[in-house]
Amino acid sequence: MLTMGFRNLILSSLAALAIAASSVSCGLLIGNVKPVEEKSDDYSIMDLTDGSSDWEKISRADERGEDARDEETEISDISYQSKRTASIISMNSVCRPGMQHKAQDLGAFTRELTLGISNISKKSERQITVSGQRAVETTIHGKMSGESMSLRSVVLRSGRCVYDLMFIARPAHFESQAGTFAAFVSSFKLE
Repeated sequence: MLTMGFRNLILSSLAALAIAASSVSCGLLIGNVKPVEEKSDDYSIMDLTDGSSDWEKISRADERGEDARDEETEISDISYQSKRTASIISMNSVCRPGMQHKAQDLGAFTRELTLGISNISKKSERQITVSGQRAVETTIHGKMSGESMSLRSVVLRSGRCVYDLMFIARPAHFESQAGTFAAFVSSFKLE
């Protein structure tokens, strides 16, 4: 049985990662002026609750947490949590006018997503293809808010939108649920 404290830690960590990804990548692209941002609706992705009693959809109110800013682009488009392990799988999109003309540095987006990870004991990165687009998959084992965590992110860009798919789990559960995340990533299709 999961403790409520661990659930809250995961939710607040996910919210912090989403905020960092949204707000800092803005500065990377155009400086300190925050442009109009929006979510993409030009994709499809599997629903982890279909055919699985282990995964539940996290409501946007839960994901915001107490400290998160109440801006639509700073929370995930969709997030799921394992009832058994409290692991999180999420997908976020951020679209900005004029972004399609900017250089594509997926590594910079990935670094911003993982700013909250400390004491990194292992990190790997590889180029993959998702829905016909070049993507960067990064796996990190370290600490978040003093707790050991493993994180895998997949970042890709299409036109004016950046998409990040993320999996956060305790190290003991990471490998057993990595296949679910791989299926989630494989199901991502740009329309």
